[in-house]
Amino acid sequence: MFATFFTQQSMEAQVDAGKARSIGLSNFNAQQIKRIVKSARIPPANLQVELHVFFQQKELVAFCKALDITVVAYAPIGSPGIYEFIEKVGGDIKSIPNLSPLNDPVVVKIAQKHKKSPAQILLRHIVQRGIAVIPKSANPVRIKENFDVSLQMKLH
Repeated sequence: MFATFFTQQSMEAQVDAGKARSIGLSNFNAQQIKRIVKSARIPPANLQVELHVFFQQKELVAFCKALDITVVAYAPIGSPGIYEFIEKVGGDIKSIPNLSPLNDPVVVKIAQKHKKSPAQILLRHIVQRGIAVIPKSANPVRIKENFDVSLQMKLH
C-alpha cells in the first residue's frame, strides 16, 4: 500500500508541475481504486483494463462510472495471438479452451448481417457501452477497419 500511495503522490506532483493533465490507473480492481480515491488529492481520471465480450467487467465499469472515472478497454477483441505465443514459449495449448470472440457464432452472424467484420462488431459493442477501446493490429487493412468503427456505424 505504501508504494501505491507514494506513486499517487508522485503522479499528483506531475499534475501540479503541469507535466500531466490527469492521472490514470491500469489493471486496478474496485478495492484498489477505493484506496486510491480515499487517499488521493487528485482522483484518477481513467482506468485501463482488459475488457471484451467474454470478459465484460460490468461491475467494475459501473463502479468507475459512479466515480466519474472513464474506462479504456485493452484486448477488446480478445487475444487472438495468445495461442501462438503460448506455443512459442513451449506451452501446451491443448489444455486451454479456444475462446475467441472473433469466431463466436453470434458475433459472426451479426457481422454477416451488417456486412462488417467480427472485430468491428466487437469494438462497436464496447463503444456503445461508453467505453474507449485500444485495438491492436499491425495489419494496415485491419487498422483502417478498426478506425472505421464510429458512432455513425448503423447496426439496426
